[in-house]
Amino acid sequence: MKKYEILYDWPIIEINRIANSEIAENYSNQLEERKLNKFIALTEIIRTLGSELEESKAEKVHFLKWNELFARTEEFSREFTSFPFPSVDKLKLSIILAEKLKESSQLPLLDEEDIDAGLFELRELTQPIPHQWFCRENTSSLADSVIIFSCGEITSILDDIISDNISPALLFNFIAALHVIDDLQLEQAILVKRMAVQSEEQAINAFARLVVLATGKPIHVSHRYTKLPNVLNPDKIQLDEGYQQWSEILNVLSEYNSRDETLLKFLTIYHVIENFMFKRPIVELERQRNGQMFSIRDFRRLYDHVDMHEDAALKILFRKIFSMYSVPGVTFKDSLIRRWALLIQTTSSADIDAILDMIGLDFKSNAFSGDSALSCFYKLVYIVRNSIVHNKETEFHLNNAPLNAYPKLCNLIEDFLLPSLEEICFTLISKNNPEFWYQNKEIHLYI
Repeated sequence: MKKYEILYDWPIIEINRIANSEIAENYSNQLEERKLNKFIALTEIIRTLGSELEESKAEKVHFLKWNELFARTEEFSREFTSFPFPSVDKLKLSIILAEKLKESSQLPLLDEEDIDAGLFELRELTQPIPHQWFCRENTSSLADSVIIFSCGEITSILDDIISDNISPALLFNFIAALHVIDDLQLEQAILVKRMAVQSEEQAINAFARLVVLATGKPIHVSHRYTKLPNVLNPDKIQLDEGYQQWSEILNVLSEYNSRDETLLKFLTIYHVIENFMFKRPIVELERQRNGQMFSIRDFRRLYDHVDMHEDAALKILFRKIFSMYSVPGVTFKDSLIRRWALLIQTTSSADIDAILDMIGLDFKSNAFSGDSALSCFYKLVYIVRNSIVHNKETEFHLNNAPLNAYPKLCNLIEDFLLPSLEEICFTLISKNNPEFWYQNKEIHLYI
């Protein structure tokens, strides 16, 4: 096709359909008087602009009133939302691209040069990305360029298109592909090269996601957790306790408060749990020696004590914590069992069971009670941690995609795990206790 044919043929047809066709006449006959007068006045303006559009095509020059045509088309779409299929969005996008072409610093002549109008096609991106507009022009192979855009409200991407650097060659191909599709009734569309054998959806999705990632942009929406930390009794924080030994952990908790991505917050507070896991045996040894000097032999014994698999060390840690009081008269064990029961009430046993099975746990929701609660809790904490930091083919991998896809998984982390770990961490460091606090300000060592 010639450049002027790509640019003008379809908009002229569409303007005639809106302003001077049997479809328009039948539609106007159903309007009440006030609406009818508005329709007649507006379509007359659009019809006049259409005539000027035809003149520009005949003279092979750029139309100078795209912005005015867009404004009238936008007004038409607002006033007459029930106008028959297809929607006006396709015309609005065509006008935006034509104006972009006219304003290009490399303003092309509308000459007789042929353009392969079938080089690209518009497809639905079935795994949408969190960007209303994305354009990546391949400088070595134009056909491997990509444009992705949301179709819900074309006006919302107007500024993005205007500010983007798109070559006339890609714009002509984009316009050509746009004009041959029936309508823009898609959530998100993608411009990709047309293959002899049509590309599969999965191939297009993967290609698009990789191109987007290569430009430094994300392809997911991060799940946000913005609740304040669950501190059982902030009044326990008192000057005379002396919190110097927790300086490093206070910095980690500062990182925790500064982050709002659910998964990143979980990993951050897990670092505090790890600190408890390795500090507790040192505290135990320090209190046994009552301030006496530590020897290398003591530390070798200590190393043997903590040199075990992380899940086993985690279980030992939580066994100790479960027996401690979260508030007077209530142990952490009782507190966590109650929170688990509340989670089941607000979701359902079946939903939680499905999530537990999906992430690879070997117990059901009703097992979280009595003496079994300890085993359930440490396994849950440990497997969620592994699911985030590991990426093995044989394991469930937890990132924002499944977190957004499975709301009950999000509930499990945000309504149970995070507040539970917050309570544990802030309680243990707020008030002196013999399990996690050094007895003395300093540890004395000798060889």
